[in-house]
Amino acid sequence: MRWLAAGFMVIMLFTGCGAAEVEEVESGESSMHTEEWELSGGFDEEEYTWEFDFNNISGEPLDLAFNSGQEINVSIYKEGESEPVYNYADEKVFTQSLKEITIRDGNTRKWEEDVDFDLMEPGNYTISFELLVSEINGTTPEQPIELEDHFSIE
Repeated sequence: MRWLAAGFMVIMLFTGCGAAEVEEVESGESSMHTEEWELSGGFDEEEYTWEFDFNNISGEPLDLAFNSGQEINVSIYKEGESEPVYNYADEKVFTQSLKEITIRDGNTRKWEEDVDFDLMEPGNYTISFELLVSEINGTTPEQPIELEDHFSIE
């Protein structure tokens, strides 16, 4: 799959888990990482699919705590529009209870979903990924953990 993710902007610069850095990898996908984890995401404009990955590189298990059953949010905005054309949480129901998951060292938590072709007219878009974690190993992130990318549909 071809991922268009060359323009990632990192909104989150630091968390309680250390400084985050942005890295370009050969496939054109960008990622953000700390000493403990890597975060990456992309939109495949041919398949109309997004993918968002959280990879544990800490050498030990990472406990992620969430304030509800919703672990992530993904929104897609058409250039010049204030309302998203797609929002992951729309038409979904999440539990309203605390949730904790453990990701073993070397493992990846992956989220992906197809986007309805009818939502995407030709034009320029921004996709925003947010990990809705309230704590990582008992530490609250200092800022939201978010990535943003730009892509075009022809």
